[in-house]
Amino acid sequence: MRTMRKTKIPVFIDPSKVAQQKLSFSGLLPSKNLKRLVAECQNSCSEIKVDIECSIDVQGLACIKGSASADIELVCQRCVQSYHQAIEAHFCYSPVDSSSDADELPENYDAVEVDDHGLLQLHHLIEDELILAIPLIAMHDDSSCFSGKNDVTIGDIPNVEIEERKNPFEALASLKKLSK
Repeated sequence: MRTMRKTKIPVFIDPSKVAQQKLSFSGLLPSKNLKRLVAECQNSCSEIKVDIECSIDVQGLACIKGSASADIELVCQRCVQSYHQAIEAHFCYSPVDSSSDADELPENYDAVEVDDHGLLQLHHLIEDELILAIPLIAMHDDSSCFSGKNDVTIGDIPNVEIEERKNPFEALASLKKLSK
């Protein structure tokens, strides 16, 4: 397998060509190139560490496997303080020309459509995977969250005992007993 170590991650690749050549890409992707990901972050987003291997599998399908990780700054939804969150995404794609080809792929592959020239926007693919790795509700760990430490309650909250309700069908049960 030919390796491109610590180089720039290409913006576009021809998936079938790089898979036939069994290329792999490993390096850092500047976060400024991923504007949608940066927009989801509070203030900062580290460079994205990317490792991608391209190959042809036993069925003859082009395969793009990889991972991407970054450290991003989010706002905790409980205490509204910023905090750093490590995110990581693992993916395994096979390129297709149309959505109808995607139905024929094995389950362990996700389909990714190539453009009219047979090229794949690799930066967009990585950015999409990292956006999906962001937690739906951003929050600190319970031990380091600031929520609740300065909460104030005024007055006592009375303990109200809940009365057991009578079964509304109790009368029917007594009628049933009488009819027997």
